Parts: sequence; C-alpha cells; structure tokens
Amino acid sequence: MKIYSSYFSNRILKHVANDMKELASDGFTGVVHTFSENDFRYYSQSFIDIVKASHDAGLDVDIDPWGVGRVFGGEAFSAWIAENPDSMQVSIDGSPKPLACLNSDNFLSFMHEWLDAAVQTGADGIFWDEPHIYIPKKNDPESSWTCACDKCRKLFSEMFNTDFPDTRTSQVEQFHAWTLKNFLARMLKLAKGAGMRNTVCLLPKEFAPNDPLDWSDIASLDTVDIIATDPYWFIAKRDVENFVRSYSRRIKELADSNSIEPQIWIQAFRVPQGRENELSRAVEIAIEEGIENLAVWGFNACADMSYLRCDDSKLVWDVVKRAFNNIK
Repeated sequence: MKIYSSYFSNRILKHVANDMKELASDGFTGVVHTFSENDFRYYSQSFIDIVKASHDAGLDVDIDPWGVGRVFGGEAFSAWIAENPDSMQVSIDGSPKPLACLNSDNFLSFMHEWLDAAVQTGADGIFWDEPHIYIPKKNDPESSWTCACDKCRKLFSEMFNTDFPDTRTSQVEQFHAWTLKNFLARMLKLAKGAGMRNTVCLLPKEFAPNDPLDWSDIASLDTVDIIATDPYWFIAKRDVENFVRSYSRRIKELADSNSIEPQIWIQAFRVPQGRENELSRAVEIAIEEGIENLAVWGFNACADMSYLRCDDSKLVWDVVKRAFNNIK
C-alpha cells in the first residue's frame, strides 16, 4: 500500500525535516513536492536539501511542475508567461490567454530547463500535474477556446492540409488532443531518459469540459509508470460515493489495460464543516475499486494556505491520517 501527501515546499527550510519525519511517523510512504517557477528560479539548490530531508525520513519523492506556464495545476503565478507574451495561448477571437502554448519552441526549451533542475534535486519521479490547455471561465464567450496562435495554425494546416477553421470542429479537437499528447510524450521521454518515474495526473472532465484528451492515449505511452486522477467531489459538487467510485474504477481499468499503476487523490482542501468524515469514505471507495496508491492534497489539510484551507483543517487532517492508517 502506498499513501502520499503533497507538500508546499516554500515553507521555511528548517521546518522541512521535521515535517517529513512527521509524515513518515503518521504512516505516509511518499511526498509530492511542489516545484513552481518561483522555486525553480530562486530555490533550486534548496530543493536538493528538501529532497534529501525527505529521503532521510524514509519517504519516496515526486517533484511537481506546480503552475509552471499555467499549463499544469497549482495555485502559483507564472513569471515565464509575463516575460514571453509571444508564446501565450491565443483564443480563436485573437485574445491572448495567460498560459504557455504547448507547441511553443520557447516554452519547450524552458521545460527542458525546469526538468533538468527537477532531476538535479535527486527526487525519484515527476508528478505531471493536470496538464491542460486553456479552461474557459464561467463568463467567457464561446470564442475563448485555444489555441489558435500562429504556430498552432501552421501545424494544423500541415496536419490536415486545410486552413485553421473559425469554429471548434472535430479536426480542431483532434489537433488539440495531439498537441497535449505530443507535449507530454516529449516531456515524459526526457524524464524517463534521466531515470525518473513518470506519474501523469489527468483532470476529471467536470473540471475541464473542453479537454480533448482520450485518457487511453496517455495511459498507453510506454513512458508512463503511474496514471492518476483527482476526483475532488467537494469542488465538483458531486456525491462522494458516485464521483470517487466512477473515477477510481476508470483509472484502475486504464492502468490494468496498460500494465501500469493507478493512483487516486483524495480532497483534503476546502472541506466544509461537518463533512470531514466523507474523506474516510472516499478512501474506502478507492480501496474497494482496487486502488493501492492513494494520495491526498494537501499537507495538513492546506491549513497554511487561506485560499485552500478547510473549515476545520486540523480535524480533516486527523480524519485523513486515521483513514490511511486503517487501510494499511
């Protein structure tokens, strides 16, 4: 049985060793350290010590491109986008969106640099966190879909031998699916070549309705070691039983059909008062569906981040620890 926690690694370094020992003593076997652009730019050497402290505590370690280019999940800003506006995703109406274009050679070069730094930390793997194209907001016009930048238009024309259309046709969806898969495949190959384990966490469709990916296309890549998803039922405003079960079953089937490992993430942020015990049920459901690699977002039930903290983070974290130790 494997159980992980995420960890916001911008905490003061002197606390990391104690926190890692606490995680291990609470029964966790691994940790996912967030490695944002800010961390990459200013704390790369510190992360060598952070990973060592985690290993010294007996924990397996993944590094997460948290918010990098805003094409990965995470509550982190992207300085790279501000410094490289020519590499932004562009909607069909011509407006730029604050995400890097996944076909941008400039962004690919930056990701190579980020990955090199992640490898140098000495971590065991990379946690590819919710890779995505622009996800339209509630009040966005229909023309807000991406990416229709000059580079994407050129690649589309070469692929389909026709001009880029003004509407999101099936060919456009195929192209965007290819864009995501091609980007991931390149990154995963580089990471695997550097001796890293690859975990890919895919967004449930409820959080990215315009996501063109066929999950089986990603799970079938020979560089994927673990396929994951995060059915956060409080955010989706869904019933824990049906939501967690359906995605646990789906990710298990994908993993089994490709001889890789499935992983499910449990929501331990923004948990409403009085519903803390639903986390125990979520863990049970995942286990019932055959998942033996469980993770929780995030450390201490995100008590240190006001944007994500629960109504009662201490109680939520106690529930998480008890649930995980019960299944062990």
